[in-house]
Amino acid sequence: MGKEPNRVSYAAAEPRDLRDDVARASRDDAERAFRESLDRSSRRDPEHSRRDQRASKDDDRKADSPRDLKRLEWEIKRTRRRLDEYVSEIDRRRHRLLAVREHPWAAAGAALGAVGLAVGIVVLVRRRAATRRRVRTRSTSLREAFGRMLDHPERIASEGKSPWSRVLVAVAPIVVKKVADAALRRRRTRA
Repeated sequence: MGKEPNRVSYAAAEPRDLRDDVARASRDDAERAFRESLDRSSRRDPEHSRRDQRASKDDDRKADSPRDLKRLEWEIKRTRRRLDEYVSEIDRRRHRLLAVREHPWAAAGAALGAVGLAVGIVVLVRRRAATRRRVRTRSTSLREAFGRMLDHPERIASEGKSPWSRVLVAVAPIVVKKVADAALRRRRTRA
């Protein structure tokens, strides 16, 4: 997509380049037409404003004078120039975006990021499914435990264990945690 000529062709007419028509008008004529249009707009000529209103109502009519033709040619030329700038800027940005050879690390980073995003989504979906399964399993086990408790209440607290063993089982995790915390604190102060 580079600088391609803008050709307009019809079946009945021979193809012609519209840029050639605009190029025929000299630059001085375009500047003079521009200055004249500025002068007319600054004077606020009532006849000119009526003519503009008629032109806006009826766009299909022909221009009144060679001056209007020159003004139209200048506006067309200016519009084409702006469009050429836009197209060239878009083309430049497209080339820059797709320039993998010039920026291989950036392209590799973008590809790696896309792959990482896809893998991260898969990992999160699988983790969420595993969590749901775990919760479902635990709730099923809890329901079964309550069912057994209601069916056989005598089996809940057996009398076979001594009260001191129950106290030891309750206090042992607390003591182990305190000892481990103290050992970690000592290790941190040495480092």
